[in-house]
Amino acid sequence: MNTILNDYKAWSGETVILKHNNKNISGKIIKTVQNKYHVVVTTDNKVVSVNWNENSDKINNYIFNDYDFTTKHQVAL
Repeated sequence: MNTILNDYKAWSGETVILKHNNKNISGKIIKTVQNKYHVVVTTDNKVVSVNWNENSDKINNYIFNDYDFTTKHQVAL
């Protein structure tokens, strides 16, 4: 995991809960690639790449198909 300098609250959008390494992590999705991975900024300010197959099809499909990435961007502080 990599730490980012900006506080996670600077990312707009809803918080999601994903399973990663058999643990639930919460954060804001900043990128997703179908059948590959999701990139999440967690609430403890880490950037995590979560494999697509770690989560249910329902969650994966929601993030890929319904999550509105057009409004999810870094806000200038």
